[in-house]
Amino acid sequence: ITSRAWYQKSAAAQYLQKAQLPPSFMFNANGRMYNDLVAVGHNLMVVIGGKFTPVDGTSASAPIFAGLITLLNDQLLRNGKEPLGFLNPLLYAMAQESPEIIANDVVVGNNRCGAYPGGDFPHAVECCPFGFEAVEGFDPVGGLGSLSYGETLKRVLQLD
Repeated sequence: ITSRAWYQKSAAAQYLQKAQLPPSFMFNANGRMYNDLVAVGHNLMVVIGGKFTPVDGTSASAPIFAGLITLLNDQLLRNGKEPLGFLNPLLYAMAQESPEIIANDVVVGNNRCGAYPGGDFPHAVECCPFGFEAVEGFDPVGGLGSLSYGETLKRVLQLD
């Protein structure tokens, strides 16, 4: 549906060459691939109605990732530099040039299983027969991986 982003073409092409893929009629081999990056989003404690409650998924990982970017921007501003703008082209380039910015490359697993039946998803299908596999480097399961804050900070402070 969405065409592949220009900054993702090399990483996506490498993935398509080395991964065991679902049948070709099940996905657009020229389309945009998600995820770009990941953050652990499991059992994050939040306060809801005055009680601590664990949450999972994007609702947990997106604020963690946003917090990392906020900390990077804070350090850039403190050093008289501009804050980061559109991140994706920069992150793909940095992962290729400085792989140490990736703290955890997800290399095991797949995205065949989603929501489990029950609760808010009473009719959810637990697992599909096909999905995308994790491999070394970029893949649709974990994207580029998770960022190493310290290594990424070193790299962005070197930007002009």
